[in-house]
Amino acid sequence: EGVANATILRMYELRQWCESMIHDARILKASENFAKVRESERHKNNDAIQRSGPKIFWDELFENELVGLVKVAGEEYEATNYKAALKSGLYDFISARDFYREATKAAGVGIHQDCARRYIELQALMVTVVAPHWAEHIWREVLGKEDSVQNARWPEVASSKPELDAAREYVRSTSSNITSAEGAQLKKMSKGKVTQFDPKKEKKLSVFAALKYPAWQEDVIETVRKNFDGMKVDIGAVSKGLPKAESKRAMPFVQVLKRSLESGIDANTVFERKLVFDEVQVLGEMVAGLKQSVQKCKVVEVVVVDEGGKGGKVVAGSEGVEVGARREDLPGAAEGAVPGQPGFYFENV
Repeated sequence: EGVANATILRMYELRQWCESMIHDARILKASENFAKVRESERHKNNDAIQRSGPKIFWDELFENELVGLVKVAGEEYEATNYKAALKSGLYDFISARDFYREATKAAGVGIHQDCARRYIELQALMVTVVAPHWAEHIWREVLGKEDSVQNARWPEVASSKPELDAAREYVRSTSSNITSAEGAQLKKMSKGKVTQFDPKKEKKLSVFAALKYPAWQEDVIETVRKNFDGMKVDIGAVSKGLPKAESKRAMPFVQVLKRSLESGIDANTVFERKLVFDEVQVLGEMVAGLKQSVQKCKVVEVVVVDEGGKGGKVVAGSEGVEVGARREDLPGAAEGAVPGQPGFYFENV
């Protein structure tokens, strides 16, 4: 009963959100700023403040995730795996929307009106099988379609782009690692232990990105290559093939390779160790969100480190950060950075 009530509430709230996005839409003019409009005008749902025009990184990431979920949901419906189809077509769909909402809000740009409408259309189609009345209401009363959703065809979508899939997972894992590290410091502090910074005070977050891999990883790459059958990586065999002294630092890197290979990224790209997305560009896009998600964060700075991690150059940052400036005597976290796995460091300001 509890699960049923929670699902009913979720569908009710989702319906309200869809109605607000279409009926209460406030489309920004080219000269208007999302954050300023949000502060100066009253809206029941600030998501309804939407923009038009060219799409940005977060829009592309969102649309690409929806495409992948539509593919998965379609396959599950065909196999009559309705529980799995509902997971992809409803719960994961909502999670994708929430991630997009938070990212665009943090970036100070808001949701793109085309992305909002596309999401609502696809969401109605994804749940037509299991919630026909809900889908019909969204299709006709909200979207204003003349025909019934029951007559609509399953959406034909292209395959999701591996480079955008990888960028999305990078954003999520990096954000999670940073907030988890901050949480760990708070927990440590509550137990009376000494911490490298006071998480309750204003702070600066430095993110360190490396453009090249350290030499020790060459052997790891070769070991993984030997134990990849074209579909899966044999982690057990890889672990046995690595020197025990290297296991501690090698296995996290092995997991990164495994995820990349098993997600469909071309094996040659992985083994040649080329990221399928521009890490520096993605970190630049993440700056605003990181500043908002980290408590009392006043400055975020992205530094590309030199080989060895002792120095580097600032390539992106929050307002006031001098892009292009050199940074020397970097903390140990900079030395551990590798492409796809940035290091990060907190300090009070």
